[in-house]
Amino acid sequence: RNFAAANNCSENGLGGFDCSYTELNISAGNNNFSIVANDTAGNAIRMLFNFTYDASAPTVTINSPSSGATLNSRSTSLNVSTDEAANCRYAQSNVPYDSMGNVMSNSSATAFFSNVLLGEGNNSIYVGCRDLAGNVGSANVAFYVNTTAPVVTAVTPQGLVKDAVNISVTTVV
Repeated sequence: RNFAAANNCSENGLGGFDCSYTELNISAGNNNFSIVANDTAGNAIRMLFNFTYDASAPTVTINSPSSGATLNSRSTSLNVSTDEAANCRYAQSNVPYDSMGNVMSNSSATAFFSNVLLGEGNNSIYVGCRDLAGNVGSANVAFYVNTTAPVVTAVTPQGLVKDAVNISVTTVV
């Protein structure tokens, strides 16, 4: 495209021009473009550039803990994967990525882990992952924590019995 002909150039005060152009039809993935600059003496220079256009958020998968699971520990290993290189964080409330205070460690550009302390009862973990282009993908998981063992409150019959009996056990969970 001819920048000067499009009236997108202005003198920059250094004896040259600053030009801009907005392309609305950029394809996802790798893009290449070239710039040709000419002066009035007929000198020209051509420069080639490339960039990657990425407008898609990473797909975030929580591998553990499982949704709907019941855990018997007040901590769990959070294991997350993405479909592209990213940085991941988590929170135990649904907040934006930049507000998630817990940065996850990574074993590769697409595999992340963290040990998470939990409360008794219902728990949720929200994960956000930002790719290299700044797009954020998210996922969440809900599960239950029960670290209290059942209590046996009654067993009948007790003592010495002569014949076959029906044994009854009463518990509190």
